[in-house]
Amino acid sequence: TVRTLRAMGADAIVMRHSASGAPYLAAQNLGAGSMVNAGDGAHAHPTQALLDLYTMRKHFGDLTGKRVLDVGAYDGYWSFECLKRGAKEVLAIDDFSDTIHAGEKRSWQQFDLCRDALGYKSIQCWREEMSVYDIPAALGRFDVVLCFGVLYHLKHPLLALEKLAAATLPGGMICIESAICDDYS
Repeated sequence: TVRTLRAMGADAIVMRHSASGAPYLAAQNLGAGSMVNAGDGAHAHPTQALLDLYTMRKHFGDLTGKRVLDVGAYDGYWSFECLKRGAKEVLAIDDFSDTIHAGEKRSWQQFDLCRDALGYKSIQCWREEMSVYDIPAALGRFDVVLCFGVLYHLKHPLLALEKLAAATLPGGMICIESAICDDYS
């Protein structure tokens, strides 16, 4: 399908696929050119991102001088949005233990590519591979903690919430996006 769309002269392809990393693999291996990831497996869910963006704009506004922790950062979309809004420092963390493709572990390639393309320095926007359960106190506390699309993947979500609260400054903000499971969903 991707080859057919490229042959038709498509300027961009929007792909939603159940397999994690499918848009990345299509772009790398099929010469897909401009690829928009509209959701892939357990990773990106950009349609949810539109609601998240509205919420950020409404409640955050200016983040000038703020320290931000982005849990489950993956490609860094929200990390870079926070920097654009004036955050002085963003730490992006993610646990890539579920992203092993044919023996090759993919982790921060997309994040690094975007950070470089957007002109941010690693001292201002750094990333660490770690679980939400392993956030060390030595990192200090953060004004804003983002946790989008993570909790429903965890075995111990309540423990994760405790860890997020411990990493947040008094008066800080924790933003969580997750699934709702009830009789009406």
